[in-house]
Amino acid sequence: MRNARDLQPAFLDLLHARETDGSSPLFSPGERIVQSARRFARSPEDCARFARGAALRSVNAAIDEAPPGQSKDALFAGDALYAAGFAPPVEGSRYLPAARWPGSPLFQPVGRAWTRPGDFLVIGDHLEVITQVFADGRPVATLGARAAGLVEDVAFGARLLRARRRGDHFVQGGRPLYVLRASVQVP
Repeated sequence: MRNARDLQPAFLDLLHARETDGSSPLFSPGERIVQSARRFARSPEDCARFARGAALRSVNAAIDEAPPGQSKDALFAGDALYAAGFAPPVEGSRYLPAARWPGSPLFQPVGRAWTRPGDFLVIGDHLEVITQVFADGRPVATLGARAAGLVEDVAFGARLLRARRRGDHFVQGGRPLYVLRASVQVP
C-alpha cells in the first residue's frame, strides 16, 4: 500500500523549473487545463450545452456526439484536456467513462495534500476539473458537467476533504475518489 508521500507527482520538479533568469515557471499544465475548462463555461448558454438533456458535439473531431440523456462529464473533461494540448483517454470514438480514468496511463494519482488546480476529481462514475484549491482546510472548487449543465462550486471538493484514504485513492460515502494529474507529455 502506498502512502500520501508516495503519491507526490513524479514530475514536480518540472513544474517548478525556472527560466534561466529565475523568473517564472517554464509551463503550468494545471493552469492551461483550468483555462481550457473555463472557456467552456463563459456564459449561461455555454454551460447549458453540457446539460444531460442536450446533445453535444465534442471539440475533438475524433469523438462522437453525446446524445441527449447521457452524462457529459467525461466529454467536458476530455475536451478540456484536448483543448489544453493534452491527450485525453479515448476508446474507439468516445472518451473513457469517468470510472475508468484512474486506470489510464495518461494520469498519475496524487494525494489530497498535493491537489492543485488542473487536477481531476473522480467520484465513483462522475468527473470534475479542480479549478481552485483554498487554504485553511476549506474545500477545493471544481467545475463539471452535471444534470443542468456546467457548474463550478465546492460541493464535490468538500467530499474529498471528508474522504478517508484507501490505497491509492480515497473513499467517501462508499464511493471511491481519485485525484488525478495529467502526466506531462512530450512529443
